[in-house]
Amino acid sequence: MTNAALTNQIAVEETPKDSQRIPWRQIVKAGFIYYVFSTLVLAIEFLPYLFYGQLPRHLDAMGWLFYVSACLSHAALIALVPYAILYLPVALLSGRPSWGILSQMVASILLNTFVFINSYVFDLYKFHIDGVILDMLTGDGASEIFNFGWGIYFKAALILAFFIALNVFLKFLCGWVSNRAQRIFHVQIITALATLTLFATAYHLYAAAIYQPLIIKIAEHIPYYYPPMANNLLDKLGWIDLDSLPGTNLKNRGSADIDYPKHPIQSNPPERQLNVVMIGIDSWSIRAFTPEVMPNIHAFLKKSTYFANHLSNSNRTRGSLYGLFFSISAFYWDNFRFSGIRPVFFEEFLKQNYRIQFYPSASLLNPPIAQTVFADIPNLRTETPGASVYERDQRLTADFLRDLKEFQREERPFFAFLFYDLGHSPSLPAEKCYRFQPSWLFADYSKLNNSMDPTPYFNLYLNSMAEVDVLVGEVLDELETSGAMDDTIVLVVGDHGQEFNENKKNYWGHGGNFSPEQTHVPFLYYAPGIDRGVRYDHRTTHYDVAPTLLTTVLGVTNDPADYSMGRLLTDPSDRGWIPIGENLKRGFIAEDGIILKRAKYGHLEVTDRHLDELKDYKINSKVLDDAIQNLNRFYRKSE
Repeated sequence: MTNAALTNQIAVEETPKDSQRIPWRQIVKAGFIYYVFSTLVLAIEFLPYLFYGQLPRHLDAMGWLFYVSACLSHAALIALVPYAILYLPVALLSGRPSWGILSQMVASILLNTFVFINSYVFDLYKFHIDGVILDMLTGDGASEIFNFGWGIYFKAALILAFFIALNVFLKFLCGWVSNRAQRIFHVQIITALATLTLFATAYHLYAAAIYQPLIIKIAEHIPYYYPPMANNLLDKLGWIDLDSLPGTNLKNRGSADIDYPKHPIQSNPPERQLNVVMIGIDSWSIRAFTPEVMPNIHAFLKKSTYFANHLSNSNRTRGSLYGLFFSISAFYWDNFRFSGIRPVFFEEFLKQNYRIQFYPSASLLNPPIAQTVFADIPNLRTETPGASVYERDQRLTADFLRDLKEFQREERPFFAFLFYDLGHSPSLPAEKCYRFQPSWLFADYSKLNNSMDPTPYFNLYLNSMAEVDVLVGEVLDELETSGAMDDTIVLVVGDHGQEFNENKKNYWGHGGNFSPEQTHVPFLYYAPGIDRGVRYDHRTTHYDVAPTLLTTVLGVTNDPADYSMGRLLTDPSDRGWIPIGENLKRGFIAEDGIILKRAKYGHLEVTDRHLDELKDYKINSKVLDDAIQNLNRFYRKSE
């Protein structure tokens, strides 16, 4: 049967007789032509997404080639679903290609309309439609955000009518093309789409491996496009060297999509420059902060201000340090990682001639904290030698105590960050595990389950934290006895918490949820001349640390909203819904401790502080919209 005869048969809807049944190959080809047109329409809809930001002015020829090829290949993959799932089964089983194309048309119209609507959502919120948007649409107060007047419905009807008319036109165009297309046409199309897919995938792998920020960023603009990255595999194969990739020497070159800080930073530096010593304790559980476990730090309460209701902004180290120093959500991690933008925090300390010194126990290179949070910091120390975590924690303490004498001889002030790791990786020599018994000698994670007694594991953790306390005690004693405390602000804080199945949901450690066990951390703040032994119970966060230090130590006069999601630590006003987590593993913690977490498929999973699901919780759409707008406010708006 010729292509023309096939087209005529589709048009008149004749019921094929057994002797005249349409060959299956021709049925496959009839829907394939429409599939090609659907792919082109979707790809054209994807192209404007790139312009919801400032990226186009920064793209070179290879960037444009990647974006066009990624749009076409991704559109081909999406359009393949109606063709394979709807058209082929309907057309082959019924023997009526037109029935199959009709079902394919309906799916394509819905896809076109959805992608069009999603473009408005992406322009506004900088992420694609997911369950969060649906929760906002159906929650209490939705009418305060979405004004569904007759004008909106009229526009929606016009959009739907346009895509219906377009797809009807494409259906008839299929007949015209099929009359003229030779077999080689189908082979050429398949070859072209396969080539584009391979190019886009390979180029994204390459760009991710050598840290090409614009390629990584433009991939995020294409709806639901998740190209692979394989840095670790490429490193193992010897094709790249992760250690030699751009990292600590990134220049502060900025990003097209980022509006940070929102205004130039202004300051009136004080005549008396204070030193700053920040002591970070990885995985610091609030349960370990007792006089029995950590007597030295606990005694420091009498000299410092204690913020008893302090929350981290993440349940993982990299996100927590990001929030601590950038003072914005780690939702921006990838944007800043590939831009080389330094936190305003370090920019201002360097402008005021501070010497900045880091003492990390665990490496800052993996995860890539050095090139993200500490980009372009002069003489950055990224690791500490030692055969064990305990030895590294001891070594960093000794190194700081040695350097402190040199710091005091210099005329310029210093900022030092000591970061202890024993809480994250509890492991001690047997003779050090005597304080709390029974105790494991090392963390045997294979034994962890929901029914086990956590006591031996928790006691190992307490013994480890007691050793951290000894080391921190040495630092505090030396600051006091050397007289450095008179000119030094001292902060002692955990990056995030540590869970020991307190909620009986089989969660251990951190990174699994946003419960208080994983996000509530001790926080002590000492400054010369302030009242000692003061306790604040209002909610504070890691976002508040940078504004406090920049304002009180460096004399920055900007509103903290220019560079931060926080406020001054002593500001008792409500923080609203606090953004927590990073990238896709993110959510909010409401004022009452309710946790709203982005679940696997995008919707918001609502639980109380004990992780029990609140199925009847009514999300206020206006509050959710305000929280999302606050989360996205450091993105540059499209022109």
